[in-house]
Formats: sequence, structure tokens, C-alpha cells
Amino acid sequence: MKNAMKFCLTLLASLLFIGAANTLQAQEDGVASEIDNFVAKWQEDYNKADVDGLLSHYSEDAIQIRETGEELKGADAIAANYKAFFDGMTAKADIKVGEVYKVADDVVLVSGTYELSGSNKKSGEEFASSGTYSTLAKKNGDEWVIERHMVAVPVKTAETQKSDAKE
Repeated sequence: MKNAMKFCLTLLASLLFIGAANTLQAQEDGVASEIDNFVAKWQEDYNKADVDGLLSHYSEDAIQIRETGEELKGADAIAANYKAFFDGMTAKADIKVGEVYKVADDVVLVSGTYELSGSNKKSGEEFASSGTYSTLAKKNGDEWVIERHMVAVPVKTAETQKSDAKE
């Protein structure tokens, strides 16, 4: 049992070191700055409800995994989803880049948080949502494109439900 625990702790320390090294490498290479700019452009297109602009950030065979678990496969499916959403809703996004991990010279894993707010165009009902995202991006020439994109909303635990009930 002690050997298994030592092995797990050693493995965890190694993974943390590798992750920190890859994050540092992304910063030193200027990749982190490129990704910050990429995410800012994505957010700008989202906030303008510019479906064509959003689509330019995805590869043709990109996969987007929505917070419901539904997978949208390919640029056409992703574009149709954004179009349907913006036809019925106004929305603004505030996206923060948390970590940028360099997987290879032309591949990064990006994680961070998002906050969305907006309203239904017909009813005027407002909404707000927040959560995390993970994006696998690949450099295509001079531009980064999204290969895989996943968003998640926090799961309500017994503790957060108690906290929400008090408010």
C-alpha cells in the first residue's frame, strides 16, 4: 500500500512538473500571447453574433462538445448551432484564458473560464451562465484553429445547493 501511494505521489509530481514545463514553454515561445489574442478575437466575434467570424476559428472537422454532452461534428454543424442560437438570443461572453499547455510545436491545450449573459429576443427573459472550457487548437499556417472544444457548467453538489438555498 505504501509503495502504491509513493508511486502515485511520484507520478503526480512528475505530471505537475511536465505541465508546468509545458506552460512555461508556451509562455517563452510567445504561444500563450498568440492564444490570448486568438481567444480575444473569438470573443469579439461571439459578442458581435458574427457566425462567419466564429466559424473562421474552427477547423473543417472540428468537434464541439456542448454543456449538454451533445457533440457537434464539423464546421457546418457548429455554424448551424451558433446561427440558431443567435437567431433567438442576444448574448455576450467574457472569456478568461487560464492555462496554455504546449502539446507539440503546433498544438496547444487551452483551459479557462467563461461567463455568458444575454436575453431571449422574443420574451426578453434574461440568462446568465458560467463554467469552464477546454480547447485543443492547432496552428494552421499563421493562424490557430480549434480542433476540439468542450464547455462545462459546474455540477451542483450538496454543499453548493445549500449555499444557493441560503441566498
